[in-house]
Amino acid sequence: MSILLIGAQVGLIYGPLALGIYFALNILSLPDLTLEGSFGIGGASTAVALVAGLDPATALLLGILGGAIAGLITGLLHVYLRMNVLLAGILMTTAAWSISLAIMGAGNISLLSQATIFTWVEALGFSGQWAAIIVGGLASGLVALVLIWFLHTNYGLSMRASGLNIQTARSFGIRTEARQIVGLVIANGLAAASGALVVQSQGFMD
Repeated sequence: MSILLIGAQVGLIYGPLALGIYFALNILSLPDLTLEGSFGIGGASTAVALVAGLDPATALLLGILGGAIAGLITGLLHVYLRMNVLLAGILMTTAAWSISLAIMGAGNISLLSQATIFTWVEALGFSGQWAAIIVGGLASGLVALVLIWFLHTNYGLSMRASGLNIQTARSFGIRTEARQIVGLVIANGLAAASGALVVQSQGFMD
């Protein structure tokens, strides 16, 4: 049981990242490597926001925004510059190291004295382990439910069609390029959400 609890404690906060990878690879059929860089950008943005005095929820949203912007850039490189999405992802992930350092202004930021989403839950009487499980479980569950709902909307169905067969989707009048850009924004935003949660959980960004 202790092993399962430790696994849940560590693994659940990576749920949004796993869902972002699934969204890019399975739904969009795009091998996007930007996700790795977005993970770091999300953590860096969140750490800086927390040190600046913003509350943990707002810092989390800023981290997600940072990753979404990285996904947007990759999408624009792929759609408008006709760059292979794999190459665009490698380029953006490489740039993410410098971007994260520029955001942080240092190689390491400590958050041990900052309030986080996890300390909010601990203040309700839960242990650190259960706080991580609760936050990770809620984040992963909420993201999964929203994605399930979204993929059953008309726009979500058109996005799935673009990923399954882009030529057929175009023949039906679907703007597949726009769907790819929006999809990469969503996937990288999810990866950044995991990065933001991991940073708040471990108490530092490196």
